[in-house]
Amino acid sequence: MAKKNVKKIYKKKYKVSRVKIVSLIIVLLILFLLIYTLLSRKDNPIVGKWSTDKGTVYQFNKDYTGKLILAIGEYNYKYEIKDDKVIIDFESEKSTDTEFIYKIENENLILKNSNGTFNFKKVE
Repeated sequence: MAKKNVKKIYKKKYKVSRVKIVSLIIVLLILFLLIYTLLSRKDNPIVGKWSTDKGTVYQFNKDYTGKLILAIGEYNYKYEIKDDKVIIDFESEKSTDTEFIYKIENENLILKNSNGTFNFKKVE
């Protein structure tokens, strides 16, 4: 009879220990995922709508898509940022893909390439 009680107590302790171990593993996995997400997240300062005095608008979305808005039409694109460069790949093959060196100063976006330097003010 005493052996049965010892086995029951051992089984209860073993079950509790197993639950604790599984719980600990789940908590550690969640913690790892949170830390990984925070470390891999990069703020994208270029996100928003930027306009020149002449009405040219570049819209950069969080999902790395965007739109060039001109008086003659709108042109969708995908973009990527590498160091201090923004590389724009237009969806339409009729549009010329481009690459700018960019800088943000006081709510102004400055884009520079071989065609010149362009200043944009943040509108959204």
